[in-house]
Amino acid sequence: MSRRNGGYALRNTIQAAKLILGIDPGLTTGVAMVNGKGQYPELVMAGVIHLSEAISKLSEIIAQRPDLVVFEGWEMQGRRVNISCVYPNQVIGMVKALCHIHKVPYHELFASSWKTEYCHNGLALPEPVRVDKGHQAMANAIYHDLGLWPEPLLTIKPKTDLRHAIDAAGLALFAGAVLRSRAPKRKTKGARAPTGKQPPMTQSSTPA
Repeated sequence: MSRRNGGYALRNTIQAAKLILGIDPGLTTGVAMVNGKGQYPELVMAGVIHLSEAISKLSEIIAQRPDLVVFEGWEMQGRRVNISCVYPNQVIGMVKALCHIHKVPYHELFASSWKTEYCHNGLALPEPVRVDKGHQAMANAIYHDLGLWPEPLLTIKPKTDLRHAIDAAGLALFAGAVLRSRAPKRKTKGARAPTGKQPPMTQSSTPA
């Protein structure tokens, strides 16, 4: 499936989504809620959920009935097969089931596609914000889109937890941009121009 056709698949499933929940599944699951109702998107919630409490915490959040849940699919990408490979798929199963229960549409994106699109540009983070090197590009893209470093991410520690919330926030912001069929408006200078490319979307579901 081409990136452009994948974008059309998302828009055919749901035409607009003001409140988008992003989920980065794993042993530690990142969650983030983006409100796109205003002129600029706003990160209204971000945090992490540990596997032992995943079903109850995810149920509480999805029960709030966001317009869309978007989660990252699991890819091996050269990783060794071990017990940690099981955790993301356990959480993905929970998310799909809870979305069906609460009649919330969901979509799956893969890191090999959406991160390449989303992280190709950004703005340097303001002092004293620090993130680990592996998530610097994602954090820069979030700052680029919001024009500020959002308060919900400031309170998350340690950095090993923060990286999961950063991925979830980027995922929600990116899904919102796809739905609008253009890059988000920026508050800051140096905003990147829309590329016109859309990511592949799979495992889509719109409850009846």
